[in-house]
Amino acid sequence: MSENVTVQPQNQIIAIGQHVEDFKNCTELRKVYPGGVYSDSPVYQKKYDRDGDGHGCE
Repeated sequence: MSENVTVQPQNQIIAIGQHVEDFKNCTELRKVYPGGVYSDSPVYQKKYDRDGDGHGCE
C-alpha cells in the first residue's frame, strides 16, 4: 500500500510582481526609514550594512 504525500514549504515568500524599493545610498534610505532597515526587511541589501550586523543604515 502506498500513500501520496504532498509537502508544502511553511515560509514560502512569493515576490511575483512586487516592487521592492531600491535606494542609491543610506542618506536616501533614511528619508523613508529613519531608523534604518533590518535584514528581514524586503528593502534590506548588504550594501546598506557595512558592519554586517543585520541592521542597515543605522
